[in-house]
Amino acid sequence: MNRKPLKIVIITVVLFALVFSLVYAAPARVSAKPVDEKEIKVYAYRIEPLVTMDEERPGFLSEVAKLIVEDPVMDVIVEVSPVAVLMKYSLIQSVGAAAIGLESDFSGAELKDLVGLPLHVMEGKEYMLYFNTINPKGQPLYEAAVKNLEEIKNDGTFEELRKKYNLD
Repeated sequence: MNRKPLKIVIITVVLFALVFSLVYAAPARVSAKPVDEKEIKVYAYRIEPLVTMDEERPGFLSEVAKLIVEDPVMDVIVEVSPVAVLMKYSLIQSVGAAAIGLESDFSGAELKDLVGLPLHVMEGKEYMLYFNTINPKGQPLYEAAVKNLEEIKNDGTFEELRKKYNLD
């Protein structure tokens, strides 16, 4: 009796099960530690005209985020990806501090670690600035951003930006 085909089938099934478990049971995060960065990055993806890849006219949400997210030591930059999945990957894998997006950009499990600040509604979609509570800077940045957003709404800066990007 030749057992060689049986061994090949068993090895194939075991390898398939191993690959399947690695792909579908992988944790959402590789590390729970934030990447040590020299600046605070707010991740975003291209959402014309709200977020663009144009440095001269970065978009309404990019400019608002830069105004309301502040850190006493580090500069704040908005890093724009061409698509949402890259923004999400950058935020989650680097345990980044914040990201601009929609609730639908994240899974329910991911949203448990994020606290959102509503920034703008367009075409029935509510764009939020999400702060990552796993990042030690996430909660303090959120608290400052809430205060700063209220300030720029009260002093007229928010409306000026809306007009600049024709969002009236």
